[in-house]
Amino acid sequence: MRSPFRLSTAAIAALLGAASLAHATAPSCTQTVRTDADIVAQRPFAALAAGSTVCIAPGTYRQQLTVAGVKGTAAAPISFVVQPAGGAALFTGGVLLRASSYVTMSGLDVTLDPRLGPGAAVVMDVGANGNVVREFTVHGAYVGISIGSSEGPAGAGNQVLDNTVRDNWNTGIAVGELTDGTPQELNVIQRNRVSGSGGHGIEINDANWIAVRDNIVTGNGTGLNSVRQGGYSGIHLYSRQQTTLASPHGLRTAHDIVSGNRVEGTRERSALAPCDDGGGAGVCADGNGIQVDRFASLNEVVGNTVTGNAGCGISIYGASGNLIKDNVARGNNQQEGRRRYFPGPGEITLSAVNLPAGSTGGNTVIGNTAITTVYKIPAFYLSANAGINHIDPGNRWQQDASSTPDGSWGPVYVGKTWYSQASALRAYAELSR
Repeated sequence: MRSPFRLSTAAIAALLGAASLAHATAPSCTQTVRTDADIVAQRPFAALAAGSTVCIAPGTYRQQLTVAGVKGTAAAPISFVVQPAGGAALFTGGVLLRASSYVTMSGLDVTLDPRLGPGAAVVMDVGANGNVVREFTVHGAYVGISIGSSEGPAGAGNQVLDNTVRDNWNTGIAVGELTDGTPQELNVIQRNRVSGSGGHGIEINDANWIAVRDNIVTGNGTGLNSVRQGGYSGIHLYSRQQTTLASPHGLRTAHDIVSGNRVEGTRERSALAPCDDGGGAGVCADGNGIQVDRFASLNEVVGNTVTGNAGCGISIYGASGNLIKDNVARGNNQQEGRRRYFPGPGEITLSAVNLPAGSTGGNTVIGNTAITTVYKIPAFYLSANAGINHIDPGNRWQQDASSTPDGSWGPVYVGKTWYSQASALRAYAELSR
């Protein structure tokens, strides 16, 4: 009798081929980490030669994974991988990359108890150049991933790619502390999924030549554990002070690129601490999809889609010389308190309200589509004191039927007057005199 479990010659060949392929693609391990004792013994891995591979066995590790003074090359990076592939390696003490170049780390699960203080679960800081952190899951920390720290700035050419960053108390991914890329070697944050942050989803603060591309940024600004009390955006660019080329560190938060991102559902605070209590207390100032905030200049916000955020879709506030191009904003300003503190909100806004006149000037707004769905919120808002900006006539400012039930107002609000898209051109010209 023929066994029901007998394999054909073709099936056996296929299995052997698959096993051979798996063996061929498995990395050759220069060092192996199986326990916390291995981390302590090998830390900071500085003796690794270019092209080495550190294999990390699945398991839970309580020691910080510290990689310091490790030098790969662009042609032969040093790799840290989970082996066997697909296994779960959880690091509860965080990961630190310092004074290291061309190190690629992939596939780790990282957290850090936020009660220990305002640190990040994954840090690239002083002297980190050309490193890659990819396909991590980073969660439950004060900050998820940080390029730059209080110890000092990171260098150029670092990449944060394809990670899941969720449910961190403050910011999901942060770049700051004078961390600069270069025109040739940007620091790149790309294709990440950032959600559930207590504060900003992604923040760029006093950092130049940063590219924030193709990320999905959803449901941030939760006010998780009341670390912050408002002022959140899905993606936020900000500088602590006004700078010029002659400043000690030159212009800050300049030459950054925010492109191809999808930003949805940013909130201003949690339901337990609403920014608007129904009685007028607590102005809902932010909750924006993307905000280019005070003193940020010469940045590009291009080709993003922003929908369903509590505040503006895209807000330019006290920032000058930026390019706002080919974005789509629809159905933002969902938080009721935002609607009451008018004027100010809109799908796309350029505002210097409560700031010096002209402090939001020199910006170019071109090729955007903004559709307001909320009564009585404009698709485009320009404050009277913003300054001289180029608002291209090719922008599409629209309103759907629910936002203007009586048809009594247009989709553009300039100064203190409503306009249709066509008549708004005259208002722009008046403000540019």
